[in-house]
Amino acid sequence: MRKRKIVCLCEHEFEIDYPDFVDLEQKPEIEEDILSGDFMSFTCPGCGKKLKPEFPVHFIDLSRGIDYFLIPELDRGAFFQRKLDYKTGNPERVVIGFYELIEKLNIKRAGLDDMAVEILKFYLLHKAVSEDDAATPRIYFRESKEDTLIFRIFGLSDDKIGTTRIPVSTYDKVKNNLLKGKDKRTLSMIISPPYVSIRKLEWEKIL
Repeated sequence: MRKRKIVCLCEHEFEIDYPDFVDLEQKPEIEEDILSGDFMSFTCPGCGKKLKPEFPVHFIDLSRGIDYFLIPELDRGAFFQRKLDYKTGNPERVVIGFYELIEKLNIKRAGLDDMAVEILKFYLLHKAVSEDDAATPRIYFRESKEDTLIFRIFGLSDDKIGTTRIPVSTYDKVKNNLLKGKDKRTLSMIISPPYVSIRKLEWEKIL
């Protein structure tokens, strides 16, 4: 466990304990806390407000092939510019922010290939967004139900969350093409580990 001082919006400063390494096989309750949004949540003793800071954490579960390093969302720019002030080691996957961590766990639970899911998300967003759109929506895999994959979309309109459903057969087609090497240069960049994400495209435009 590590100790860190955080400051609430009420300006009250207090110390918290948080893990920098978690074995989810040994502590499955932490995975449930992540998925429910309760992981790394702290209550300010000054005003009672619930705070949810992000700190670097390495998650593993060797029995399920989980080896994820969580980078805080605030460090996204530093990660792409290779200016992180801490080491990530050599994890199988890097995730940035809690949303991406939750998505990876949902993908793992559904028994899906995260590379194929990212390519599928690329095609979904390509249809939904024109090239001159100022903002790019965020899309995350949520769950699998029967023969359908369910995704949530943030940013298509103000204060609304969209949902799209894709047949598993479409996912299977994308995965088969991936295994055959039928992908474009852009797609190869998206699925290049350890950060497997369509959000690489946002930073390709900036850097």
